[in-house]
Amino acid sequence: MCSVWALLVFGCSKKDPEPTKTEPSAAPSASAPTAPSAAPSAANPVPPINENSVAGIMEKLAEELKNRPSVQPSAEKVFDTITGKLAIPIENKKQIAGFTSGARYCSMGMTKHDVYLVVCEYADPESATKGVERTSSTNKVIKRREVLRRNSTTLAIQQSGESKEAEAEAKKIHDAFVAL
Repeated sequence: MCSVWALLVFGCSKKDPEPTKTEPSAAPSASAPTAPSAAPSAANPVPPINENSVAGIMEKLAEELKNRPSVQPSAEKVFDTITGKLAIPIENKKQIAGFTSGARYCSMGMTKHDVYLVVCEYADPESATKGVERTSSTNKVIKRREVLRRNSTTLAIQQSGESKEAEAEAKKIHDAFVAL
């Protein structure tokens, strides 16, 4: 079992072979992930969830998956651009907690050169800008990390190592995201 902190930041899963699509850390049911939907409203509010327990966090992840905003570029579009256009394989793709940065949905993955990617979808561009500000504050303590925004979507790129390959991958990913 992983700690609550690790679940919030990285999700929990065993290392699987390269999945072909973003998968939640825990499926809410046996059915396939649902398509992005409209935001919760006064008529259909999201029930409060205890985020201090693993079960509460799993419920929160399921709610985030169910209530994803319809944004462009979507997390799938970002990852598809990286794997397709750039031919950079993404490993360990999974849903992670978006609520920690004010996002409606986030997913992450990593490249073979240890470049970690977190794509978050926000309700609107203003919320995404606030998310960039909130998550960029850690750039002062985490080296080789940047957070970019495109419309209502953000991409955090972090080079875990100092290799030339990681630096080159991060640059290609940065340029491709900016061009979306």
